[in-house]
Amino acid sequence: MGGRPTTTGTAAQRARQARYRARLDADMIPEADDLDRALLQSLHAYAAVVSRGRGKEDVVRMRGIMKDALGRLDADGYDRQQAKTRLVRRLGNPIQSRRYRAVDK
Repeated sequence: MGGRPTTTGTAAQRARQARYRARLDADMIPEADDLDRALLQSLHAYAAVVSRGRGKEDVVRMRGIMKDALGRLDADGYDRQQAKTRLVRRLGNPIQSRRYRAVDK
């Protein structure tokens, strides 16, 4: 009979998870945290390009991304000022230019 063996308990779950992750690694399939890291790296690179003075539409787009992320954190109940500080820090220094002071408005 096919399918996975029926096991219960936390040890069994850890073993299933280990087999699952080994299969992902062997097949070079990214996990969610790998995807999140790649997206954040792309966003960071985009923020750096925008801060160097690309077109106005890029600044507007980046500001919208920042406002959306801040709004999501705010809606989840996080302290707005702390969320903004950490969001800016996470994307790196380029985002701290004068162009982004209006993010919280």
